[in-house]
Amino acid sequence: MHWKYGYASVQGTSHVAGNLPCQDASVCDIISTTSGPVLVAVVCDGAGSATRAEQGAAMFSSSFGSLAKTWIEKQDGLSGLDQSTILEWVQQCLHLIETDAQEAGMQKRDYACTFLAALVGAEDAYFLQIGDGGIVIADAQNIAEYFWIFWPQKGQYHNTTNFITDDDCMDNLQFEYCPIALKDIALFSDGIENIALKFDTSEAYQPFFKNLFGTLRHDNASDLFSDAITVFLNSDKVNERTDDDKTLIIASRMEED
Repeated sequence: MHWKYGYASVQGTSHVAGNLPCQDASVCDIISTTSGPVLVAVVCDGAGSATRAEQGAAMFSSSFGSLAKTWIEKQDGLSGLDQSTILEWVQQCLHLIETDAQEAGMQKRDYACTFLAALVGAEDAYFLQIGDGGIVIADAQNIAEYFWIFWPQKGQYHNTTNFITDDDCMDNLQFEYCPIALKDIALFSDGIENIALKFDTSEAYQPFFKNLFGTLRHDNASDLFSDAITVFLNSDKVNERTDDDKTLIIASRMEED
C-alpha cells in the first residue's frame, strides 16, 4: 500500500484585497518504515488578530512535523508511540515560539494559531486538535462514509476559537488514538468548514468528500496531488463561499499496481 495525497495553503480573497499574507501553514510527509508508509499531516491557521500569525503557524507546523518525522524514522514506525511523547513534542514547539517571541520583544499570543495533526500508520492513527478546522476520515472497512474526529472548537465569543499559544492550551488540546486502518483522511482549516461540514446536523458533508477523494484516486497524476488542490482552493466555486485563507490536506491509501 502507498499514500496518494495532496495539500496546499492558499491566500483568501480578503487577504488578497487587504494585501495581507496567507496566515495558514501546512505540512504533509510520507515516512517509509518496514511496517509500511506513515503519513504525517499538520495544519495551522494563524489568528487574524495576532501580529505574527503567519510566523506562528509556519513555526508550529514545521517544528511539530519535524519532531514527528524524526521520531518515526528513529523508531521505524509508530510502535511505542504514546500520548505523553506527542504532548512533549507540542511543548517543545511552544518553547520555540516562546523563545522567538522573547528575542523579538513580542508576546507568545502574537504568534497565535490553531493546530491540527494526524499521524497515520498501517493499522492505527493518532490525532490532535486545538481550535477550529477539522479532521475527517473513512476507515478501510467502511469507505462509503466519512466522519469527523473532532468538531471545530469555538471560543467564548462569536467568531473566536482556541489557540495553541493560549495559557490553557494543554487543557483545550484534544487527543485521540484510533486502532483502525484508515483509507482516506482530510485535514482542513476553518476557511473551508462551511463547505466540508454540515453545521445544522454536525456531520461531515458526504458529497464533498466522496467527490474529492474519488477525483484523487482516479486522477492519472503521480502520488502528489498538490497542484490540483491549489487550483480547487483558488476556484470561484470555493471563493464564493469563503474569503478566508484556506488549507486542505487529503490522502488516500492506495494498493500497489
